[in-house]
Amino acid sequence: MELIEYINILKKYWYLIVGLTLVAAVIAGVLSSIMPPIYEADARILIREASEAGITSLFGDLTGQSRNQIQNSVEILKSRTLAYNAAEILGLDYALGTPELNGFRKKFSVQPVQGTDFIRITYQSEDPLFAMQAVNALVDAFIESSLVKSREEARAARDFIEDQLVTLEAKLKDVENRLSEFKGTEKVYNPSEEAKAIINKVTNFDVARSEAIVSKRELEAKLDDLFLQLEKETNTYISSQVIGTNPLVTNIKTQLIAKETELQVLLTKSTENSREVQNLQKEIETLKAQLNQQVEKIVTSQTETTNPLYQQLIASISQAQSSLTALEARISALTELIKETEIEFDALPEKEMELARLTRDYQVTESIYTMLLQTREEYRIQEAMQTANIQVIDRAIVPNSPVSPRKLMNVAVASFLGLFLAAMLAFLFEYLDNTLVTKQDVEEYLELTVLAAIPEIASGGDMRGSKKKKTK
Repeated sequence: MELIEYINILKKYWYLIVGLTLVAAVIAGVLSSIMPPIYEADARILIREASEAGITSLFGDLTGQSRNQIQNSVEILKSRTLAYNAAEILGLDYALGTPELNGFRKKFSVQPVQGTDFIRITYQSEDPLFAMQAVNALVDAFIESSLVKSREEARAARDFIEDQLVTLEAKLKDVENRLSEFKGTEKVYNPSEEAKAIINKVTNFDVARSEAIVSKRELEAKLDDLFLQLEKETNTYISSQVIGTNPLVTNIKTQLIAKETELQVLLTKSTENSREVQNLQKEIETLKAQLNQQVEKIVTSQTETTNPLYQQLIASISQAQSSLTALEARISALTELIKETEIEFDALPEKEMELARLTRDYQVTESIYTMLLQTREEYRIQEAMQTANIQVIDRAIVPNSPVSPRKLMNVAVASFLGLFLAAMLAFLFEYLDNTLVTKQDVEEYLELTVLAAIPEIASGGDMRGSKKKKTK
């Protein structure tokens, strides 16, 4: 068929095409008019990094921010628990798992803004005021949940620090008494310059190692708590032995020990701002990043779930496991350096050597004790803080105009669909029409030669040669 034939078919059934198009447009217009208007309220929040929110871990950010923090926040905002908390804020008596709560929850839309740390939250309702209240209730519930979690972590860390302080306080008193007793008995009060140099070197190494040990214990306590939470979500238990025996993890850990040893030795000769120290620190950070990726692969390879809380626990465990392995490497490196440096004490006189050892123990214990006192106060402040790592950029306001139904859009779409359906029906009817109309039809289908054609004569006597001709 040629293009002109298609056009002729459409002309032939013009009444069908126009009729269906108008009917579809009218129906769409009527339905859009009787449908209740739907209003949409929206809010935007910013998920900040822990350091920006004033939330820090002992001796710095050991576990780091989860790479999936934004997506985890999105899943938490979509969770049943947060919808239940939002319903409580609104005064709605919905129980967990009920159709009412599920219907309330499904009307929320939570989407991360691509390329940013923003999250957009929307809610649709026939009541514009309720739409605004629902969005703000979900935001408030999310902030409160984040605050509770932050306070619990700060409280757990503070309790851990206080337990360590009790032990260190007793040790500090014991070392101080032994040092005073030795000075009084042996009449030796100040070590020589040579001994002071050795003491300072060993003290620096020992303080760094003690800080790493305390950090390691804090992480181990945190891991135990995370594993307990994980067991409540699933029966899968991720053994740290699986990670520790992994050959790739072991290889990276060995490299970390060597780099940490090299760094500590270099720090005794250069400042932290020197190019050599900075390059070495970059290499260590690169190794830690590789270690984190490998541990995360091991952890996530043993899990199969889409539970957002479970995924968040997995991310925290993998981060903590990699940090724990890095700390173990640091402790091993510092321990070896301390052993090598302590050999220098053997060259000192016996009394001076004992004084140097006692002085070293006192300085190390005092430094750690002071540091823990300061850290405890920081956790107390954090526990009392009223800020979370969530910043509300735009709270929801009452929407002025509905987002649905869109009458013009509905009429336009219905008209197009009616036009398309009518055209298809026109071609279908033409295909099903098996009457012989033209000379070409007779010759093609009957394989007969047309001898003559009688034109159709109208009732007025005019010949209608331009119309269909009866063939014989």
